[in-house]
Amino acid sequence: MDIEAELIRAENWPELKRYYASKTGHSWELGWVNFLQKDLEKSVEHFSKALNDPRYEEAAHILLWKLGRRPYMRPLEGPPSLRLYDAFTAGRAGPLLAFLQESHSNRVYLPFIFQSIVEKMTLTELATLETFERPAAFSLLLAEVFDRKWKNYEKAKFFYDEFFSDPWTKKVLEENRRQIFDNETSRRIRMAYAQKDGAHLKIALAAALARSSKLSSNWMKAMEAAIAWDTTHLTQNILGYAFWRESELSPRALQIMREVLFSKEEIPVPPFVKFWAEFFASPHLIPIPNDLDPNSLSLWQLRVEMNKDLLSEALLRFPQEERFLFLWSLRQREKSSEDPRKWPAEEKESNVVRKSLEKAFERSSNKILWFDRLRASGCSQDFYEYAVQRAAVPILWVLEDLDKNFLSNSQTIRSYLRDQLSLTAPSDSDSHLLKPKEFLKTISFLTPSEKQQVLLSRFVLAEIPEEILNEEFMDLFYEARSRVSAEAFEKWQNVVLDHLSMKSQRTLSPKDWRWIELGWEKNSFELERFAPELGLGLEFPWEPYLEKLRAHGFSDLLMMALSQIPDERLKESWIVTLLAESTDYRIYKAITTLKTEHIRFGLLAHWHERKNEIEKALEQRELELSASPILNDQIRISKQMIELLKKLSPEVLKSESSLNESYRVLEATGGLDEFTCRDLAELFSKTGQFDKAFNVTVNQWSRSSLVLKESLLPTLLERAFQARTVDATQRLLVDFVFEQGTSGPLTYEILHVLLDGASVFKIRHLRREFIDRASQLFPLHCEVLKARAAYDYRALLLWKSFYGDPIEQQANPTSHERKRKYELWELTESVSHVEAAAVFSKYLITLSRVSQKKTEDKSHEFFEKAKRLSQRLSKLYGIRKPFEISLSENLTNPLEISFKPKGIELKKSFFDELDEEMWAGITVGLLQIFDDYDKGLFDERHLMERFFQGMLLSGTPIAKLIRLWVWLAMSEGLIEPTLLQSDPETLIEKLPLINSLLIFYLGSDFSEKMDACALSIS
Repeated sequence: MDIEAELIRAENWPELKRYYASKTGHSWELGWVNFLQKDLEKSVEHFSKALNDPRYEEAAHILLWKLGRRPYMRPLEGPPSLRLYDAFTAGRAGPLLAFLQESHSNRVYLPFIFQSIVEKMTLTELATLETFERPAAFSLLLAEVFDRKWKNYEKAKFFYDEFFSDPWTKKVLEENRRQIFDNETSRRIRMAYAQKDGAHLKIALAAALARSSKLSSNWMKAMEAAIAWDTTHLTQNILGYAFWRESELSPRALQIMREVLFSKEEIPVPPFVKFWAEFFASPHLIPIPNDLDPNSLSLWQLRVEMNKDLLSEALLRFPQEERFLFLWSLRQREKSSEDPRKWPAEEKESNVVRKSLEKAFERSSNKILWFDRLRASGCSQDFYEYAVQRAAVPILWVLEDLDKNFLSNSQTIRSYLRDQLSLTAPSDSDSHLLKPKEFLKTISFLTPSEKQQVLLSRFVLAEIPEEILNEEFMDLFYEARSRVSAEAFEKWQNVVLDHLSMKSQRTLSPKDWRWIELGWEKNSFELERFAPELGLGLEFPWEPYLEKLRAHGFSDLLMMALSQIPDERLKESWIVTLLAESTDYRIYKAITTLKTEHIRFGLLAHWHERKNEIEKALEQRELELSASPILNDQIRISKQMIELLKKLSPEVLKSESSLNESYRVLEATGGLDEFTCRDLAELFSKTGQFDKAFNVTVNQWSRSSLVLKESLLPTLLERAFQARTVDATQRLLVDFVFEQGTSGPLTYEILHVLLDGASVFKIRHLRREFIDRASQLFPLHCEVLKARAAYDYRALLLWKSFYGDPIEQQANPTSHERKRKYELWELTESVSHVEAAAVFSKYLITLSRVSQKKTEDKSHEFFEKAKRLSQRLSKLYGIRKPFEISLSENLTNPLEISFKPKGIELKKSFFDELDEEMWAGITVGLLQIFDDYDKGLFDERHLMERFFQGMLLSGTPIAKLIRLWVWLAMSEGLIEPTLLQSDPETLIEKLPLINSLLIFYLGSDFSEKMDACALSIS
């Protein structure tokens, strides 16, 4: 009889100790007996003897250490936490560094572990510390070590910079400089440190301390402690690292202030230090946490001695001998009424038992029979998995053990089930003999992915039993369609479709309909087999079904199914599609089944229109319009009604009220566009409603572009004449000239309508505003210019220059009582027709060029006169330095203007055509662009426009300036000489530059300039 086992089972611990005392080799147990009886000397004696027992050597070492009798002659090989604690107390950095490198979570303990031993570490060990993240206080500690012990100022600077970059250090520095250390104080302190002048340094620090008395109590207290430190360690600060380049106070003084002003940095204590320090310092024996070295046998021996309830856990965790397994099984059988074959989770046999079992299993000639006996007496999950990996265990055995919860459904067990279920050929596991019910139960233990692998392997060639076709397996078959051949999936599809055809369509799920949709795509026969049952709702896939019917040409089935579609939108869509192809009466019946009135009326109208029954279609459109609640639909319906009305004869059209209703809706909803207006106007004209035709045409006019307005103008005038709305039309055209008119053919045609004597729409009394506006568009229009000449002398000059016919009413010449004031255009004046002057930009030379030596041409009598005239005009316009003038026969252009230096070079043949007035105009134009260039205008197109505009300030007659401009245009090939014989308006149309200059000449800017400068024109 095993007395020890019985005493353990009965939990008779005093008798167990007496039993140990009566035997040899039980020093450990006797040591504990004396320890509990507080006989420490005897306890130390027996624990010292237990050091010779390999089983209790480490645990005895711990207890002797606890009792103050640590055996230093023996190296400690106990729990890792105790070895770390020993290294910590002894100051050995190697094991502690290994602890930090073991896990990233351990690095938070770096400050606590090394703050006391950092000065004892070698350079190699310090280099290892650099790889870890550090708080600012620890960076300061490393910096001081490299600074004072190793004199490595480069390394010290690295860690000092790390300390200075900390946010709390920055805060202290900023506040100190804001409140204490002004620029003068900082300069004095740094100068004293640089010169190693301790006396002046003390004075400066004392002055800073005196200034801190005005601060808050906390800050003053911190400053006093910091300055006291620096004053005490003055020599050390002066001879060490030059921190004073960054701060007035030393880094250690800043750290002192941080500790006073802010919460101290949290320094976590490692578990091994916290527990073992408390364990050895405590007067009594304290429990050992289970998470402290959970795999250490020596600690579990101590835990069991201190708490008997942990015995079972210790024996299961460390089953070194078969006796441990026996003791465990004995206790387990008595405490549990469950089947003995059920093992606790994660439990394994001891190494001795396991090796014996594996040896017996491998040597057995009938492994299946041997494993069946072992399975009946009970074996662990681990050994079960070992067996199924080496023998084809019958799959029904595994299913039974899984079902009774003797076996956990682990990855290994599932892999075995997956591999055996995938086989269809006979095997020792008998998986090929599984009935469908057994197969379903076995495969239920697999994951979806593993189930799919089994189905792919088992039923690629074999037939699928109908009994296993549940919803889950059909999903797996469907998802695996891309992983098998087309022939295999077609075989699956046929089986599944046959299975689904036996069910009522109302019981089918959306996943079942996926199979049916595939069948419709592959085989047209399935369209008839799975045609929708009567009254079937939205669960039927109507859209793909209808598309497949159309694709396979089943028009009769499609027409029959049309009325059954429950979705109104889908039914409407298919009715529209089929109605475009056919007028089958079944489409009409399907339309009448629609519940939404305006949709039904609209489709009926489409039906009658396809049947060419226009009047019936109009009737349905009217019903649709009255029933439609949507504004955009009302606009659409009204436009469709207009299209139908266009197909009616004039006799029938006059009796239709739909025309006025459509117009009313479109006008009220803002649905009129230019094309709708065009159609409405034509329809109103056919019915004799000329006033409405005119109104609609006006709407069309307002919505049309300028190009369309040009073609619409005759129609507008015709409709206005029919409606007797001459005055309204005149106002409309005048408003257009004022608001939208441009110098284009449309505006010109409108002016012709408004001003021509033979026109019905001729304006009888021209307003001055209208004449001014028309002049800005067509300055040489005959009627406009004649009307303007009555009050504007400039227009009279233009009339005489281009037409010459006598005029009854003529404006008087401009006269001023004061003397003329010579002024150029300001740079801020608007310039807006630069593109017209762009072709003359080549006359300008903006780059610097070498000034040619002046040569007098005495043979040209006008040259000297031109020079004197230019000098006189320069003085009149306030230009001090005159520009250079030269002539040449080699120029390709009539003239060239340079800015650096300022001058003009003219082609001699061109210069011969000039007189004094023309030359005055050119001179003033030159003075204008030279002044603009000096003020910052560099764009060549703008400069040339200003050149021509400047000529107007010279007082040169406008007729001569126009002649000069035409010469320049002819020299550039802009017009042919024969064009001069055409009418003035054609000439201006071909020369947009002259047109823009004449508009400018007649404009308000030039008029204001005339008044300001007292400029008289002739």
